[in-house]
Amino acid sequence: MEAPASVTISRLIQNAYSSFALLAGMQLGVFTSLADGPMHARQVAEKIRVSTERLSPLLYALAATGLLSVEDNRFVNGIEAQRYLVESSPDYVGNLHHLLSDLWSATLRTADSIRLGQPQAEHSFADMPSGQLFAFLRGLHDEALAAGRQSVM
Repeated sequence: MEAPASVTISRLIQNAYSSFALLAGMQLGVFTSLADGPMHARQVAEKIRVSTERLSPLLYALAATGLLSVEDNRFVNGIEAQRYLVESSPDYVGNLHHLLSDLWSATLRTADSIRLGQPQAEHSFADMPSGQLFAFLRGLHDEALAAGRQSVM
C-alpha cells in the first residue's frame, strides 16, 4: 500500500512561512516603500535601510504569496497590499504586526504550556509595560477599523 502524500502537512508548513513573510514585510515597511510603484530589490533595501542580500529572499517570498509581483526584476505591490499595507492608505492595517507578533510569539509557547501545565506566555494587561500594551491595542484598533469599513461596503 502506498503512503498518502503529506498534502495537509505541506500546506500547513507553507502557510506558516507565508504568514511570517507577511509579518516581516509589515515590520520592515516593505509595502509602504513600494507605494509609488515598482522598485528593484536594491532600491527597496536602500529605502528601508537594510541589506539587499537579506531582503531579496523576503521580497520573493512575498511575491509567492501574491502580495507583491515581480516585473522586469522590479517588485510592485499587489492590489491588496497597496490598499491595506501602505501606511498612507485609509484602509491601512499594517500596525496589526504589533498584535500578530505578540500573539504568534505566545502561540509558539503552546507545547511548553501543555508540557508544564501552566501558561508560558501569559498576558497580564495590568502589568504589561505601557509601550507593549499600546502596540497590542493599536493592532486591535486597526483590525477593527478595517472590519468595520468592510461591513459598511
